[in-house]
Amino acid sequence: MARLQNDRTTDHPLSESLNVRSPMENNTRTGAFSFDTFIRLALLVGLFVWCSLILAPFIYIVIWGMILAISTFPAFVKLRKAMGGHDKAAALLLTVIGLAIFAVPGYFILNSIIASVTEMKNAYAAGTLALPHPPDEVESWPLIGKPLHEIWSLASTNITEAINRYESQLLGTVTWVAGGVGKIAFALVKFLFSIIIAGVFLMYSKSCERFTDSFFTKLLGTRGPLFADIAEKTIRNVARGIIGVAFIQAIAAAIGFYLGGIPFAGPLTVLCLVLCIIQIGVGIVVIPVMIYAFSTFGTLHAVLLSSWLTVIMFSDNILKPIFLGKGAPVPTMIIFLGSIGGFLLSGIIGLFIGAVILSLGYRLFMTWIETEVEHIPVTSDDSPKANRPL
Repeated sequence: MARLQNDRTTDHPLSESLNVRSPMENNTRTGAFSFDTFIRLALLVGLFVWCSLILAPFIYIVIWGMILAISTFPAFVKLRKAMGGHDKAAALLLTVIGLAIFAVPGYFILNSIIASVTEMKNAYAAGTLALPHPPDEVESWPLIGKPLHEIWSLASTNITEAINRYESQLLGTVTWVAGGVGKIAFALVKFLFSIIIAGVFLMYSKSCERFTDSFFTKLLGTRGPLFADIAEKTIRNVARGIIGVAFIQAIAAAIGFYLGGIPFAGPLTVLCLVLCIIQIGVGIVVIPVMIYAFSTFGTLHAVLLSSWLTVIMFSDNILKPIFLGKGAPVPTMIIFLGSIGGFLLSGIIGLFIGAVILSLGYRLFMTWIETEVEHIPVTSDDSPKANRPL
């Protein structure tokens, strides 16, 4: 009877029209379908990983180029309008200006670092290397005052003995400085390539805008344009209000160091830039410089230099509200963690990218949380949940 029933089920015309199959056949087709799907997904994942490995050496340069393009897009729009709507001409001119802005200060900073190291090396070889005697106020500084005054006094009276006593520490410092100079030079090259990539993005800004809208819409549906707008504003505000202000303060400090005759102006400028980005400020650098100026130079010289550095030290309170624009800024801790984490992850260029990317992630996450909360129904006072005792 069971065999007859199976034959009837298999041979019946209605069974064929309804595509009725035996359990064994269904399992076979399901297994084949699952295996084929697995093969397709594996190939797609493998292709994605392969493409990622190929682009890995350039990923940070491209990301920084995107950040620069988004940050300078309002200026690009104005320049394009002034040039009669020519996208490529406006982008090319903006790229040349950006290369000049980054290349000229970068050259002077690197040249100052190399010249300072070379000058110290030659002076030590000739036996003419000498340091000024430390001011008496240094000894009264908390924590580091007394040991710093002792080391400085020894170096000012007998530089050879000081070098012999602290040879291991100095060797480590020299090695670190040499490596830092190489990293700064390599980072400058990356910055220049990023500016060129930003110019390419600006040339094809309309296509990039369509791609961005399509990507966020595909990813987030109807809320895609909202998140795309938030991402654009966050990148622009953080890049201009944090990175831009840091560059302005560092360049202004460099002008003061060079014109004021401060030694090691290049390394001090780089240190000012890093401290501004991580939101500590230039005070740690400029206050010792002002003390050095009053202990070394004449009164008028020291007063003029200290006045200029004091203005720089407090200028971020004026510049940040101007460059940040409208919109809620991200917390300082997010910028600090992003800068330090980016630096540890990808070097000097990560110092800039990390602050922007972590700020972007924070803003998008908070916006997602806020929009989700808005859709939660509010419990009325008459509902059982509202009257439930705590």
